[in-house]
Amino acid sequence: MTFCEPVVLLDIEGTTTPLDYVLGVLFPFAADRLPGFLAERGHEVPGDLEALRQEWEATEAGVWPGALPYLQALMAADRKSTALKSLQGKIWEEGYRAGTLTATVFADVGPALARWHAQGKTIAIFSSGSTQAQGLLFRYSTAGDLTPTLRIILTPGSGRKRSRTATGRSPKL
Repeated sequence: MTFCEPVVLLDIEGTTTPLDYVLGVLFPFAADRLPGFLAERGHEVPGDLEALRQEWEATEAGVWPGALPYLQALMAADRKSTALKSLQGKIWEEGYRAGTLTATVFADVGPALARWHAQGKTIAIFSSGSTQAQGLLFRYSTAGDLTPTLRIILTPGSGRKRSRTATGRSPKL
């Protein structure tokens, strides 16, 4: 990917958003609602559930424990899982749309994004969360909808951000 203009590359946790919001609000919100989500909407996410099973078969041994126990184990271990991130994003979307969740961003984030955007800089977010989850966080933030200032969200898929190949997807918002 090549840019002609200056780029501001930001992470979420600790850079735009307090770590406490991610660990103390978002993750518990998804964990608490996961059983009900799978029971009520599992039929709507067959791709995520199949990807989860394939992920398990590629990395685990033994008998498939089922989606819910495996997802709970992934969350407890803070494992990076593309299928888990996708499901968490769908659960968080329900919370954001219902007004139950509002993403906390640091007070200087909105003004900084607006200033960089006005200066013609490309603002990119690089985080291990799903593209959907990142978009929601900036759309439903305490500073209002910040997505008009963002151009790109980069995700490392299910890998770690420190990987040299961690520039997986780069969809335009």
